[in-house]
Parts: sequence; structure tokens; C-alpha cells
Amino acid sequence: MSLIKASLTLCFLCLVMSCKVAQSGAENSALQSANYHIIQLNQQDVSDGDLEMNIIAKESKIYGFSGCNTYHFNYQLKDDKLDMGDGISTKKYCEGQMDLENLFFEMTSQIDHFEQEKEGIIFKNQEGEIIIKALKD
Repeated sequence: MSLIKASLTLCFLCLVMSCKVAQSGAENSALQSANYHIIQLNQQDVSDGDLEMNIIAKESKIYGFSGCNTYHFNYQLKDDKLDMGDGISTKKYCEGQMDLENLFFEMTSQIDHFEQEKEGIIFKNQEGEIIIKALKD
């Protein structure tokens, strides 16, 4: 009888462990909360700019500063595809900074998926080209 209990206990532990492994794999495909400094838009180095991005994964929100205005997106992640939806932004005009901000919003509209790394995050378009690259603060 104790051999049966031991076998059942072992089976149960294996089942629990396989569920934990599956969950950890799913977590790797989710965005992780962090604050970032955007360093690249399309092929342009913008590391000297004030572009900020903050991710709040529990609320599926991305917000930040786009060089002149603040912005906010409610994103959806489905089947490894990231849908940023329509963002909102303040509408202030800043002489000399609008080109960079317009490029930022153009790039966010093309985001299809992402790769999260230890030091930052990379957003890619449908063709797999890097369109936004950011480093953790």
C-alpha cells in the first residue's frame, strides 16, 4: 500500500513540476514591467534624446515621454503578437523635437512582436526588423 502511495505522490509531484515549467515558459513570452530609455528608432540612434518607456505588465500598459509629450498605450498580447492599439498623447508643440516624436509614434504603429532581454527590450515589425530598441534604466 505504501508503494502505491509513493507512486501516486511521485506522479503528482511530476505533474506539478511540469505545470510550473509550462508556466515559466509562458511568463517569458509576456512583457515584464520595467522602465526604459529608448536608444534606437528604426535605424536612427536616439540615445541622446529624452525618450522614455515604462511598462506595467499587470495592467497591460505602456507609457512614457516621447521627447515633448507624454503618451499611454493599453496593449494586448496574443499568440506572441503585440498589439499596441491606439495610443493617447498630450498635444503640446515643441520646436525642434517634433520630428523625433513623430518618428516614435510612426514606429509604435508598426510593432508586431518583441524580444525582452536582460538589459533591455527590442520591438520588431512584421518583417522582423528592429524598429524600437530600449535599455533598462
